[in-house]
Amino acid sequence: MRRGEIQRFEKLARHRCDLYGMRGNAAWQRRVARAQLKENSGFADIYLYHRDGFIREEALRSIEVLDGPIAAFGLLARLNDWVPEVRDAASATLARCFSTSSGDVLAPAVWAFLTKRHLWNRWSGGYEPFVEDVVKHCGLVDALSVMLLGVSRKGASRVFRVLSRSPAFDTHLTAIASDAHEPHLRAAALTCLSKARVIWPLAIRKKVWMDGPMGKPVWREAFGSRPLTAEPDLIAAIANGLCDRSVLVRNAAIDALILHRDNAKFRPLIAKSIKEPEAEPRPSTRMRLQYLARQVTLD
Repeated sequence: MRRGEIQRFEKLARHRCDLYGMRGNAAWQRRVARAQLKENSGFADIYLYHRDGFIREEALRSIEVLDGPIAAFGLLARLNDWVPEVRDAASATLARCFSTSSGDVLAPAVWAFLTKRHLWNRWSGGYEPFVEDVVKHCGLVDALSVMLLGVSRKGASRVFRVLSRSPAFDTHLTAIASDAHEPHLRAAALTCLSKARVIWPLAIRKKVWMDGPMGKPVWREAFGSRPLTAEPDLIAAIANGLCDRSVLVRNAAIDALILHRDNAKFRPLIAKSIKEPEAEPRPSTRMRLQYLARQVTLD
């Protein structure tokens, strides 16, 4: 979602459904809303966007399962609500419903909020605890992984980094390396497969001491990592990367061959790729091929 679209969506929902708590008798509106929610909990999907904080809080307490993207979007928006009591009710609803809700229902809303960290100023739990809930939901990880394969979406890199924390994401790396729309996602997935390790940046910086007489430290971004849990067909993935239309992916494939140059299983691919390194027009790719040719002695 682009900047301001979340606020415009809520404003449109209030206008279309006449959810303005300032009009008329507020106490009467709350009684009517409570009666409707008690009779049919489906009204909660709409009342999540009501201007009256009491009605929003009642709607959150009546939700047992998130059965549609509108409800999921409304729940995540209420975690950043301007009323503290509504935020507390939203946190309780999230803890109650998030793990039992379908990943396909949650995925569009979760994608929108993962890519909008500047909207988390009032979230009581914060960004990192929410990310932990996301990576533990295997159905949600599967749904977000499928979205990575589709058309170009804003924030795909951030979603990829978040999903990298989940072992359930490993089974999707082969498909992303070959079929993802974004070249940088294909290259990142292929790198993870070749190294058999997944790395992602953390939201902290660590102090690293530099060599030298002054001993000055520098602050660098910290990274988390874990071993790959799946066993992909790495030879097929690298062969596919060597034929990719993007130089970024082709370079990642050659880097994988350099990493596994001592493995006999990769010799046919290496021999095929270094036949004419000088004919490669891209300097970054040509230098990699020349280095690989120097490092390998083919029979």
